[in-house]
Amino acid sequence: AVAIDSLQLALRYIQNEETKQCIRKTLDYLYTDFSLHWYRKGLRLAGAQSRTYQYQIGVSAHTTRLAAFAGLGPIDRQAKYAAMLNSFRAVYQPPKSITDLNQIYPRYVQRRWGSKAEQSAALMMYEDIALGTAGTGYGSRHDMPLTVDLPDDDTTEDLTHRHFLPRCYFIADGRSDPYGIKKEPAGKAGHPKALHLDALWSAAQRTFETVADVSYPPEIRQTAESVQSVFVLRKTDSVQAEQDTFIFRYNKAAVIIRILESAEPPVLTTDESALRLTVPHRKEDGDKPLRFSLRIESQHSPERTNMPEPADVPMPVGVLSLNGRELARPILEEIPFVKRFAEELRNAPAVKITDTAIWQADSAVSTLPCSAPPCMPIRQQVHWKMQVDRADTYYLWCYVWAKDNEHDSVFMQLAEERQPLSFMERWNTAWHLGSGVQYRWVCFPQPLKLSAGAWRLTFLPRETDVCIKHLYITTQPQDCPVQQ
Repeated sequence: AVAIDSLQLALRYIQNEETKQCIRKTLDYLYTDFSLHWYRKGLRLAGAQSRTYQYQIGVSAHTTRLAAFAGLGPIDRQAKYAAMLNSFRAVYQPPKSITDLNQIYPRYVQRRWGSKAEQSAALMMYEDIALGTAGTGYGSRHDMPLTVDLPDDDTTEDLTHRHFLPRCYFIADGRSDPYGIKKEPAGKAGHPKALHLDALWSAAQRTFETVADVSYPPEIRQTAESVQSVFVLRKTDSVQAEQDTFIFRYNKAAVIIRILESAEPPVLTTDESALRLTVPHRKEDGDKPLRFSLRIESQHSPERTNMPEPADVPMPVGVLSLNGRELARPILEEIPFVKRFAEELRNAPAVKITDTAIWQADSAVSTLPCSAPPCMPIRQQVHWKMQVDRADTYYLWCYVWAKDNEHDSVFMQLAEERQPLSFMERWNTAWHLGSGVQYRWVCFPQPLKLSAGAWRLTFLPRETDVCIKHLYITTQPQDCPVQQ
C-alpha cells in the first residue's frame, strides 16, 4: 500500500513523461500482483506474506482500501479520510484487463521475490479454499511462509459490522503466542510487533500440495522461551486424525496435514476461536527438522478443472505467472529504462576469454547510466558478458578503490548467459574488497569453475560507491595482474 500510494502521488505531480511511464508500468505490475492474490471471498490478500501485523485474521485497512479503489471489494466507511484520498483522487486507475484476473478460478500463481532459486512463492486459489507457500523465509521474524484461506460466512458489504473468520497458517512460535497477539515495541520506530522465530524454512508447492522442511538452529533452541512449530486452523467440528495425518473439513473443502518426520509427536488443541496442531522442538532433540506435507481439497477438484497434477507443474523461472503464463515480464519490459537496458545488454560485445583476459570496467552495461570513465562506480546492477573458450578453473581480479570500510563491498553474481536476470544463484555472494588511499588489485576469494560458453558477470551494490577501473581473469591462481 505504501508503494502504491507513493507512486500515485508521484504520478500526480511529476512532469517528465518518461518517468510517468515508468510509474504507470510499475503500478500495472503491482496491481497485477494484487489482483491475483486478492481473495474476494475473505476480503484479504492470500498467500505467503512477510512482516505481517495481523496473523489470525489477515485483514488490513490498507489492502481493503486498495481493493475498493480497484472495484474488487466494498468501501471501508471507517477508513482514514487522508488515506482514502491517496486512492480515490489518484490519476492512475488499474485497467479492466488487470482487475479481471481476480475473477479467474482456479488460478495457480507463481512469483519470484529475489534472485535466488528458493526466493519464490506459489498460490493455488479455488473459490472455496486457497493455499500459499514461500520457498524460503524472508527473515523478518513476523513472516507467514504458509497460509490457507477460506471464505467468510459473513458476506455483508458493511465492513464496520462484518465478522471476519480466522485464516489458517504456519507459525514458528518462540514465546507461546501462536496467534501473534502479544505485541511489543520493536525497531527504531517502536511499532508494536509480535516477533517470533526466524526458522530455517524450505518448501515447495505444486498447485494444491506443499512439502516443507522447518528446523531451528542451536542458538534459537538454546535461548528461546519455547520452540514450537504451530499450524493454526479455523475451527471446525469435522476433524479426522489417523496416526500422523490430520484432516480438517470445511464444507466441501479440506486441509490435510501429514507429519512426515518430527522428533516429538504433534498435539492437537482446541481453543475458543481456533484449532492448533503443535509440534514441539526440545533442546535435547537436537536439530532434527520437522517435515510435513499440506494438501488442500476443493469441491472444484482437479478432475473437474484444467489444472494439472502437482508433479506436472514446473517451478517458476519468470517474475509473476498465472497458470503457467508469464504476466509480469511483458509489463516490466515496457518500462523505458528497462527496455533500453535490455537492448544494450543484448547488443553488448562479450569479453573473449582464453587463458587470460583484461578489460576496462566502464565497458559494463548498467541499469542506469553511472560510469565515470575510466571508473565504474557500483551504484546499481552492472553487467559484463564473457565468452569462455574452454572449461577450466578461473580466478577473477578487480582493480578497485573504496574510501572506507563502509563503502567497500559488493555482491558478485555469475551465471550462464542463457539464465534470465531474475535467476542468478551461482556464486551469488558478498565480496568485501577492503579500503585504501589508492587503487589496488584484489582477487575474488573463490576459484570459479566455468564451462565453455557465454557467461554474465554482475556486480550489485552491497555498500555504495565501490569504484572499479579494470577486471582481469586468468587460469593461473598466483597470476596477480599488477604487471599486466
